[in-house]
Amino acid sequence: MFYITGESRDKMHFEYCYKITYESGEVCERRQIQLCVELSKEDYGKIIRGVLDGVSIEKIEGISEAITAMKDNVMSADRWMNKNGSWRSTPLKKNRAVSKIELFMTDSEYARIRKMKDPIETLNRPEEHMTIYRSDGSFVSLKYENGRVTICDSREKNVRRIADADNFIRDIVH
Repeated sequence: MFYITGESRDKMHFEYCYKITYESGEVCERRQIQLCVELSKEDYGKIIRGVLDGVSIEKIEGISEAITAMKDNVMSADRWMNKNGSWRSTPLKKNRAVSKIELFMTDSEYARIRKMKDPIETLNRPEEHMTIYRSDGSFVSLKYENGRVTICDSREKNVRRIADADNFIRDIVH
């Protein structure tokens, strides 16, 4: 899943999960934990192409800065987690010794992209906005970008609902 930031249309938030191998040989699968990094549309497009072609994220060429940022996030999150997956109340003072970090697109994002006819075309479509005002002056804003509809209600501060565009249209039309 990804979210467009309010600051720049050329940047988006990319959610991912990971598997971490410690130098002790212990492996912690963190597919339930989703981390987020801000990427350019170009880097996100490279990830889509690579993952759909069966290439692991770490081996996709031309996204080394994005990979570094993702791995830095993993190391930061690891300081807040116990090896059994439970959260710590305070972070570790220093990072654990890690021998390998594997990065994965979330299962839901992978499934969403696989069912698209042309995910790169969807990525390049223009952003669309619509605001619907209520009689009391409050409003609901809709934003479409990259196959997702974001719904914000002015009555609910800091709350966003995000739906796949196909599902959103199906729910509205039927």
